[in-house]
Amino acid sequence: MKRAVLLLALLMSAAPAQADPAHETGFAAALRGCEAWALQPASWNDGPGPFLAAIGLGNRVTSLAKVPPSALPPPELRRGLKHWKVPVSPKAGFVLTVSDALPICHVVGQGEGDFASSIEAVIASPEFAARWEKLEDLPSPSGVSSTSFRSREEPKFTLTLSRRLDVPPETRAVKVIATAIYDPGS
Repeated sequence: MKRAVLLLALLMSAAPAQADPAHETGFAAALRGCEAWALQPASWNDGPGPFLAAIGLGNRVTSLAKVPPSALPPPELRRGLKHWKVPVSPKAGFVLTVSDALPICHVVGQGEGDFASSIEAVIASPEFAARWEKLEDLPSPSGVSSTSFRSREEPKFTLTLSRRLDVPPETRAVKVIATAIYDPGS
């Protein structure tokens, strides 16, 4: 009996982490918002209604006047920024930053929970694969996984997705960063 309990405990501790549906839903919604903002300016040009509808989370997505520096895109992309909060729990969520001056968006996931498994579940989904083509895994520091993708709708729109693999779920640190840029010159 003791062996069976020990074996069961070992199997359970070796089981892969389960993706959190709320984190999956939040990240997928933030990406939909990112795509709508950059590729369909009419979705926000006359007000945010169609843009928010594209995100698909109703009134759970809210506008933010300011965000912490850790949620901002790289300095060269900080023009005409607007920020949106995509919550997944009281202690976790995504900040979607878009620009009305540049065709970019930036998503930062921060807070408690297992973001890594949820992000992996989203990028392995048929919905994501229908919209994004994987280009390559990028060299990254230890504990970080980075991948680049190209939009199937608009090949000049690319996404770089980096996720931290070495952060305990209970830590409220930044755990995922995704930056998408439409480059008409590429």
